[in-house]
Amino acid sequence: LGTGLQLTELDAWLVDAIPSEDMSYWLIVAICCCVVVGLGTVMSHTVATTIVVPLGIAVAHGVVGNTELQILAVMIAVASSYAVGLPISTPPNAIAYGSGLVSTRDIMAIGVITSIIGTILIIATGPAVVGFFLRLML
Repeated sequence: LGTGLQLTELDAWLVDAIPSEDMSYWLIVAICCCVVVGLGTVMSHTVATTIVVPLGIAVAHGVVGNTELQILAVMIAVASSYAVGLPISTPPNAIAYGSGLVSTRDIMAIGVITSIIGTILIIATGPAVVGFFLRLML
């Protein structure tokens, strides 16, 4: 998908359509995390992450340095894991739904709350936590 975005130049069009020069790093983080959670709720988390990471990095590239770009990529990947609002969101949700013991409404009730709280936690604490671990590894 990332290659497809590049070959069709859709990535450049999307990045040019976003006024990133006027955006703060926190706003870019928040938007990317919310978008990946939204997409990951209705499609594969891997696909959602594959779409949002290159776009997020391209948008943030002119605003921040390499360390912040690495932090952003990790935060998008982690945020995608919190997209659990529907039975199709994750294989465990699909298995639970398929058992007949859990309804779509049950999954949505807990999944939406989990997605919202997880996204807020990632946005609020992610840069500090991920930055700390990146500094330890380097």
